[in-house]
Amino acid sequence: MADSTDEKSEDAIPPRRGLGRLIDRAKAHPAITLASTVAVTLITFQGAGEAVEWIAGKIDDIRNPYSELLADLASLSLDQTPRYFESNFGVAEFESEVCIAEPGAGVPVLASCTGSPPPGEPLTLFIHRTDEVEVRALFDGEALGMYAVTTVSADFRPQIIVLDDERGELGPSTYRAATDWAPGPDPIGPTDVDVFLGPQSSAYAEVFSLGAPGAYRGFLLASAPAGLGSLDFNLEAAHKMDVDGKDDDDPRLLTSFRANSQPNTYGEFRDDGSPISEVLANAGNVRMLLYEGTEL
Repeated sequence: MADSTDEKSEDAIPPRRGLGRLIDRAKAHPAITLASTVAVTLITFQGAGEAVEWIAGKIDDIRNPYSELLADLASLSLDQTPRYFESNFGVAEFESEVCIAEPGAGVPVLASCTGSPPPGEPLTLFIHRTDEVEVRALFDGEALGMYAVTTVSADFRPQIIVLDDERGELGPSTYRAATDWAPGPDPIGPTDVDVFLGPQSSAYAEVFSLGAPGAYRGFLLASAPAGLGSLDFNLEAAHKMDVDGKDDDDPRLLTSFRANSQPNTYGEFRDDGSPISEVLANAGNVRMLLYEGTEL
């Protein structure tokens, strides 16, 4: 009779531990296999401890391919300088100047800086692009006055950040869910909204101008025209809100729209009563910035 131990299956072999277990994981992923090969070289020349640390880092990079990008997005905050912004995101792919102008009605708007003299104080817009995201940064001199993060990939769903609070994934989460801090049909509503339905593209933007209660920081949510699923919002409610090209202020329409539509953009702006804060409290100006740098 054969020894019973010869008939034991591989399942009976106890799992390996430590470095052996890491190498087993590496075999299951072709990209990590290369990392394992390099680790063997490190073991030869630099020691096992450093090799284990190195391969563990590579495994984490492959499992979390957006970790560096997410860290850069988390670093965004108002009053950063252009140099600091570019140190994280690189040289902007698009740069332009927009000016704060005050038409006859006295409500400040953003306009082209062409003309002599320019119509108002110039601001500089930087747009950083990757395969996953667009980041718009509006600078007032050396200070960041607004940023907007737009996802352009279905694989990249960063957290919506509202005044340092994570409010769900950008893409699947609705406008209402992102601001659902208290009971009620629509407890935290925007202070201004703007809808645009055009023949080639559509967009929606909403702003929350909070002033002192928000520590002089306002925030924005939007469906940017160049972002992922730019038409993934409630078109029926949007058409009713956009009657005659003017946003309808019926709260029932807005509540329906926000409960059934998903933003692809979140951001923050300075809300301290300065000229840039007065401009960005107007959702129409925010929508204009979301069209900058596009061909739509």
